[in-house]
Amino acid sequence: MNCTPLYAVALKDAVPDREAAEAFLAGRLGDRARAREFLRRNPGYLGRCLPRDAAARLRVEAADSALDAALFEEDSLKAPSPLGTARLELKGLGLRAQAAGAEVFIRYEDVSLIAAAAYDAPAPAPDLSVLKDGLFSRIRGLAGAAAAEPEPRRETFFRADVVAADGLRLLLEPENMDFSTLGSRRAHASLPNFRLLLEDLAAACTGAASNAFLKAFVSSGNLTPLKVAGPEAADEELARLLLLGRRR
Repeated sequence: MNCTPLYAVALKDAVPDREAAEAFLAGRLGDRARAREFLRRNPGYLGRCLPRDAAARLRVEAADSALDAALFEEDSLKAPSPLGTARLELKGLGLRAQAAGAEVFIRYEDVSLIAAAAYDAPAPAPDLSVLKDGLFSRIRGLAGAAAAEPEPRRETFFRADVVAADGLRLLLEPENMDFSTLGSRRAHASLPNFRLLLEDLAAACTGAASNAFLKAFVSSGNLTPLKVAGPEAADEELARLLLLGRRR
C-alpha cells in the first residue's frame, strides 16, 4: 500500500523570530490567539501534516515574509528515546551522568544539542485531598446538591535534553535530579540548581546548538512567552533542531 508522505514546514533558525512567526501565522489563521496556540503546540513550525504542494506554497509565502523555512517529511520528525537522568557531573573532558541506572560519559565536543523547555500542567496530588474532594462531591450529589468540580492545581514543569552526536539523549528533570555535584554552590531549591547546572553545561559544550528557552532560562529572562503546550511539544521542537543540525 502506497502512502503519500506528509510534510512539515519548519523554520531554519535554531532560535527563530517568534514574533515574526506569530504575525505570519495570524495572517493565515485569522487571529493572534490561534497563531500563538499553534506555536505552543508546534514550536518552530509554520505548518504540519501538509501535502507536498501545500507545504511548498507555504514555504514560499514564508520566504516572502522574510521567514526562512525548510520542508521535512513528517515521518522524519522523531526525537531519539530519552534516558532519564538522575545525576550529572561536569568533570575533565566531558560530562558523567547516572542515566537509566547506568553510568554514561559524553565528551563536551560530542554534545550536539542542549535544549530546554517548560510547560504548565496539573500538579500531582500531594496527599489524599483529591480523593476527599471526590468523596464530598458524591455525597453532595446524593443529597441533591450540585457537585462542583474543583479546578486542578497547575504548576510549571521544567526539563532539558542533552543530545550527543551519536543520538544518545539525556532527559533532565529538576524534580528527579541529585544536584550534589554542584558542591558549595548548591541551593535548597531545585530550580536555581537546575539553572546553574544548565549554565555550566552550556558554557562547557561550546559547539552545541541550543534553543531560545535555554538562552532565556540561564539568563533569567522572560520565560512565559516561550512555554510550550506540554512534553510532546518539547519533543517536536527537539526533532526540528536535530534535523536542522544534520542538514548543516
